[in-house]
Amino acid sequence: MRQHRLCQIQKLIEGELVSILKEQYSQSVEPGLPIRYYLDFKTDARLVELREVLDRMERGTFGHCALCGIQIPTRVLEAAPTRQLCLGCDESSTPDRRHDAHARRGVQLAIKQVVGVAVHAAGPQTRGT
Repeated sequence: MRQHRLCQIQKLIEGELVSILKEQYSQSVEPGLPIRYYLDFKTDARLVELREVLDRMERGTFGHCALCGIQIPTRVLEAAPTRQLCLGCDESSTPDRRHDAHARRGVQLAIKQVVGVAVHAAGPQTRGT
């Protein structure tokens, strides 16, 4: 289901690219030629942003946070297909805060793993003297 919705997002992005090319550059798109053919030397900010989305789709990284790698919910991508960060990473407005948040998450995960291993290794605790 997710893959189908991601394909729909890709078609919407390609449609927007074609629209921008027609409106801003008076350029028609020939059927059969890849959309990338028309984007190579364009520097319009929106075209560059959408081209980067297509690049991430080709690399298989579209829909995953650029910082932590978790999957971004499809509903979020449908609303904002150029989004590169998950909601958790995006909450921090500065790179330093994002780095700190990831460091905290990493420490919390490590603690949970160590504590979980220690509890598991110790076995059930019994009271008594």
